[in-house]
Amino acid sequence: MFKLFVLEPVIVHYKGVTPDEVQGAISNTASDLSEPFTASTGLLRGYTKNAETATKRFLINSTN
Repeated sequence: MFKLFVLEPVIVHYKGVTPDEVQGAISNTASDLSEPFTASTGLLRGYTKNAETATKRFLINSTN
């Protein structure tokens, strides 16, 4: 019910009034914010190459 009556109208309105460029920027920012979690998970699992890649990706994307 929450999805039907709250989330879907918000999503439809958001897509209708927000320019594509802004939607892309918001999506990229949300994706960038997940990189530290990816890096820490990689380190905890012993996947050092994955952690290194996620850290580099985060540093590069956050400085643009």
